[in-house]
Amino acid sequence: MSFLNLPVRTLVAACGLSLLSLAAHADSFRGDAHAPQQAAVATPHPAATVAGLETLANGGNAFDAAAAIAAA
Repeated sequence: MSFLNLPVRTLVAACGLSLLSLAAHADSFRGDAHAPQQAAVATPHPAATVAGLETLANGGNAFDAAAAIAAA
């Protein structure tokens, strides 16, 4: 009796080959990051909106802006 039956060995081989093909093309996924030129922030309080916009203008992402809005 073999350790792994044929369907399991086939599945493991297919997954391994898929991972190898991803590793071979990993360089093609690298590129320049795209930074949008405009942003929008909507909050019920003007000070929170300003905090979110300033965070985005200083290079922050949406999560950074959300944290700044929550702290304002």
